[in-house]
Amino acid sequence: GFINMRSEFICWVLLQYPDQRTTLQFVSLFTSFLTTGFVVASSDKELDTSKHWRKQESLMFGYVPKDGASRQMMASVSFFTLYKFVKVFSLCLLIASSSFRYAAGLLTLEYFAILAWRK
Repeated sequence: GFINMRSEFICWVLLQYPDQRTTLQFVSLFTSFLTTGFVVASSDKELDTSKHWRKQESLMFGYVPKDGASRQMMASVSFFTLYKFVKVFSLCLLIASSSFRYAAGLLTLEYFAILAWRK
């Protein structure tokens, strides 16, 4: 929601206006990515280690090992943080390098293609 929109806007400002870059913007952007990665990874771990969900959906849940769970958590946080970074940075590059209509059209086309593919 708001945090994602804010981080995407900060990234766009960093690319579009290099004279307005500050350290605080970079720190804010990085903490936004890290927070998103941690929230997604910790909620995934909580669902996966739940006895109820492991019994209910054994094919989907149960991949977090009892030993080495902290290493798996660090790997998940790293993955989701980097995923968020790449997603936002590529969107900002698209918007900064082309017109807004072109970027909006490509994103709409991608949305409908994914929607059609899922059905």
